[in-house]
Amino acid sequence: MQTLRIRPVTGRVVRDPVLHDLIEAPRTVPDSPFWRRRVRDGDVTLDPTPTTAPRAAYASTQPMPDTPARTTPPATAATPTKRAADPARTTGDKS
Repeated sequence: MQTLRIRPVTGRVVRDPVLHDLIEAPRTVPDSPFWRRRVRDGDVTLDPTPTTAPRAAYASTQPMPDTPARTTPPATAATPTKRAADPARTTGDKS
């Protein structure tokens, strides 16, 4: 699907027909007749700044680690879990 990067013109208020909010900052919207009319009428302008860098370019510059980092050891069924003693269930004198 084609998209447009738009930005509101100073002094104009434009409501997004899908999200039902006012556009106050540059936003990526679908390339539809509605948004083409808003550009033609001068309510919004096309914003030439890209939204994000391409993922392929970013991924190719980052080194790949040999193994993923682990933050916690894996849980196994053989490892028993310790539970805190419940004072209400302790055995002893019931006076």
